[in-house]
Parts: sequence; C-alpha cells; structure tokens
Amino acid sequence: MTVLQDFSVGDVIECPGRYEMRLVRLEAFAREWDPQPMHLDPVAGAASVFGVQVASGWHTLCATMRLLVDGDILRGLPLIGLGFEHVKFLRAVRAGDVLRARVEILETRASRSRPERGLLRMRVETLDAARVPVASWLPTLTVPARA
Repeated sequence: MTVLQDFSVGDVIECPGRYEMRLVRLEAFAREWDPQPMHLDPVAGAASVFGVQVASGWHTLCATMRLLVDGDILRGLPLIGLGFEHVKFLRAVRAGDVLRARVEILETRASRSRPERGLLRMRVETLDAARVPVASWLPTLTVPARA
C-alpha cells in the first residue's frame, strides 16, 4: 500500500490523460453551474474581456480533478482533501483546448494527532496543449502513513 513516506518533496507527477474542452461540455457545465453570458453565448463571449466564449474557471478545476483521479496520482489512494489555497486562473480556457495536469509535492509531514495519517501539500497545475499553465492551486491531502 502507498503511504506518506513513498512521496518526497520535489516529486513531479504528470497525469497521463487529457481533457478536451469541447463546446458542448463548456456550455453544459455553464448552464448547470456558472450561467454567465461569456460561458453560454459566443456573441457575449466575443464582447467580453476575453474576446471569445470561454469555459468557467470552475469547469477547468473540475476537469483537472478528473485528470488527477483518472491519473491515479496517489497510486491507489483516494484523494481526500483537507483544503486548498491560492487558486489562480492564469489563462482563459476556450472550446477546443486540450488540458492535462501536473502535480508537484511541496511538503510531506506526519500528523501530530493521528500517527497513522500524514499530510501531503502539493501544487496542481492545469496545462494547455503547449504545456502553458492555465490554472493552479495548492491542495493539502490526508494519506496513510507508516507508524
């Protein structure tokens, strides 16, 4: 079983999968969760600060979560988040963009209150096809630890 001690600060995990931000996905997500005109309508998108219809940032984060789960970044462990900070939307995501995810381990530490658990703090980046970051955030996860 994978445990906290199997990760080291500086480890980089590249998720193998890809997520294509198809227009139908972009609009369906927006209708359900973020129904702003720049996400729903190409004319409104063109008139927005983006100059084009764009995906919701929340859709980008959800797509990244799917890439993390499908990529099995914790080698069989569930992704149990304790929180995240410093969410940044760095570039607008458009229909047709193909996204991928990369994780860097920033910190590993044993839990003071539960010695059978540990904490992994990481940087998650969502990348476009040119490997340019479009979003990033710093989650902290709880994982099993060797006593």
